[in-house]
Amino acid sequence: MQFIKIRCDKKDKKTIENCNINLQYIESLLSCVLNSIRPKRTTNYHILRLRIIKDECSQYTFNNAICIRKDIFEMSEHQVMKVFVEDLLHEFCHYIQYVVDDVPFKEFASDIKNVTKKYYWNNKTEVQARNFEKMMPAIIGLYNGMRKNMRYYKSLKNETKKEGKAAKRNKRRTHSKIKRRNQKI
Repeated sequence: MQFIKIRCDKKDKKTIENCNINLQYIESLLSCVLNSIRPKRTTNYHILRLRIIKDECSQYTFNNAICIRKDIFEMSEHQVMKVFVEDLLHEFCHYIQYVVDDVPFKEFASDIKNVTKKYYWNNKTEVQARNFEKMMPAIIGLYNGMRKNMRYYKSLKNETKKEGKAAKRNKRRTHSKIKRRNQKI
């Protein structure tokens, strides 16, 4: 079993949360994706650093940092989620290639100084990452399902808490009535 943990700066985390993106759900979904692609019997924890950068494209920096472009967070809420997940999946695929599959650094298009568009688009790591992005609608569907279910379970949890408090209060009242009755006798 493999688990993904996302770490980011407070400022970046606040930017992401302002767009109603729950990083815990994203961690769970990325863990599921990784486990479905590369299942392992041992427990592995992967820590990804998520950064928001002022650049025209997102990137994976080969030190377990996924950099997401800042202009994404200026879009509408629906577009933010779509583009964020798409970029995240693309860069997460590079993470899997580099860390999990041990693809040599020289096979990545970013290694070559003057990368041509043709080389970039035909590079097998980039082709695989673009195919990885096609999971985006499924991931968003699962994410929305998690959000919907968590709201439901939170409401159930709150109801049981209320019932629990009321039950404790009634128990105390009953207990104090019995005490008073015993004191009179």
